[in-house]
Amino acid sequence: RHRKWSMGNQSSSLTARGERTNSSVNKERRTSMKQSINYFEGSIHSISVINQSTNTLLAGAAGKDVVVVDWENKRKLTTLNGPKGDVTQVLGAHGPDIVYGSSRDHNIYQWKLVDTSSPDTPTPASVFRAHGFAVTTIAGSEAHKDRLCSGSRDTSVTLWDTVTSQAITSRSISRNLVTHMKWINDESCILQCSEDKLLRVWDIRTLNVVQTFPSRHNILTCCECYPDGKYFITGERGSVPAIVIWDRRSTKPLCEIRGHRSNVTCCKYLLAASKESDSNTIVSSSDDGSFRVWRRSLLDYECLLSHTISVCDSITAVEELPQKRIVTSSLNSQVTVWQLDASFKEIKNAVNL
Repeated sequence: RHRKWSMGNQSSSLTARGERTNSSVNKERRTSMKQSINYFEGSIHSISVINQSTNTLLAGAAGKDVVVVDWENKRKLTTLNGPKGDVTQVLGAHGPDIVYGSSRDHNIYQWKLVDTSSPDTPTPASVFRAHGFAVTTIAGSEAHKDRLCSGSRDTSVTLWDTVTSQAITSRSISRNLVTHMKWINDESCILQCSEDKLLRVWDIRTLNVVQTFPSRHNILTCCECYPDGKYFITGERGSVPAIVIWDRRSTKPLCEIRGHRSNVTCCKYLLAASKESDSNTIVSSSDDGSFRVWRRSLLDYECLLSHTISVCDSITAVEELPQKRIVTSSLNSQVTVWQLDASFKEIKNAVNL
């Protein structure tokens, strides 16, 4: 049987530690907000680090634009326009110069970042059209630059040729309202979760489902894969939602991590932190306004850090940055870079972009 783990008796000590750090962090955040210009209009639904060497970050907003920023220097590089509906996800998986955005207007947009210093607002190089409802998620891989995969509320998964912008094939499954997708490293497989509470693995060579995991009690909101491709992570909706670690070979859950008080919006494997500690480390975000860092301890996961930005806000996405930093986005039009200490247990400072 898989193990269940919750905050338990540690919640009071974690909360107390969080309150001690919150006072200094909030002071830093107020200072940063006064000094920075808000480049984002509307709620930020998705962020993506597309080039860590040049500190380039994408942010997709309800304002129908994608903003490209230099997160290190707090500088807006350009705005990508084109979508007629809210941007649901942004992606920079095919190198530093090609970026994508999915939208509620049923389309996917591709931009080429030729010169971000130009004052001109880049228009889409290509528009991918095939879905009948909002495109909720897209997935790509550096190893498969000529392919892109998308999922939609029309219950379909579609494989695209990025050169011609044409759909290669599409598969629809009843009640499969796709919530998130993740390309499994350099394989020819896609991980996909859905409102039908199922986690699936698709083979893009045939676009057939090759694995289906046991159904959960709650809707699955996000998914992630470990670097070795042997384990998956999912987040759920609910008042006490679980973050589930799955064994790919057995298709069974290994453990459930609980602590968030509302829907889990994002879960990510922290590669640098895991390598340094020689123990799997993940970060999660939630509609409860918090992000949490978890590290594997024997067969369970220990909560190293829990920080709430605001109970009235929702953290929509989180990404890992170099030098023990993470970046989060929120419905309150805020993108924040968090500097963590060496142990990933404390926040040293926070900077709003």
